[in-house]
Amino acid sequence: MCPGIVTDFRSEQRRFYSPELVKNVLKSTIKPAVLPAKRVPKGPRTKQPSRANQPSQTEDMDMMQCIAFATADQYHLPTLCHDLIGNGFQEIDLPRDASNVLVISTDMAAKPDDNALIFFFREGSVIFWNVEDKTLKRVLRILERHEIQPYEVALVHWENEEINYRVGEGNAKLERGNFILSDQIEQQESVLEKFAFSNALSLSVKLAIWEVALDNFVESIQSIPETLKSGNRVKLSSAEVMQKIGELFTLR
Repeated sequence: MCPGIVTDFRSEQRRFYSPELVKNVLKSTIKPAVLPAKRVPKGPRTKQPSRANQPSQTEDMDMMQCIAFATADQYHLPTLCHDLIGNGFQEIDLPRDASNVLVISTDMAAKPDDNALIFFFREGSVIFWNVEDKTLKRVLRILERHEIQPYEVALVHWENEEINYRVGEGNAKLERGNFILSDQIEQQESVLEKFAFSNALSLSVKLAIWEVALDNFVESIQSIPETLKSGNRVKLSSAEVMQKIGELFTLR
């Protein structure tokens, strides 16, 4: 019922409305005010694969694990390689056009079904294939000495990627959220096959880190448009403005 109509009726026919009638009419027409919902905390942008088409837990137990991390803006690969070899790891040669990656092998495999390999990409990502957990943590500690602009440890572990894989018949493929690698190729070709998958995972984890950085940047300046819209002066010094411009160009 429109408030204007109620006012007119009360001014002209107030004596014809009993309190019970008014109460019943208002109760049936006026809806309670809807309060704005509380803001839901933002979760990670990276989407986990749907479990609808995933193998059963029994199948997962038979599979090996591939884990990807983005830990820094860049790695210094020459010194990293020297450090790892000094700690008992072995380097695997790749074609010359793959100069942006260091491939390391280790005897510390998590499962005996495949060799343990580690791919270090110069852009700051590392991918572990079938590496036991103790050795993985050891490598990450060694890696810290060769990182350029490292990321926060909590963010690194929050935005990692974990994918199961196995070696089977046929060509390499992604099936039901898992990698299926070919068992009909030689060892060197198998390394290149893993390199191709590792390259994709490297980009995925780096993108997740960049998305978090972009969210933080947008949040840091979200009050500025509202301030300008209201006609008020933005209280930022020239140095702070230049810093924000620098952050934006870095993200770009």
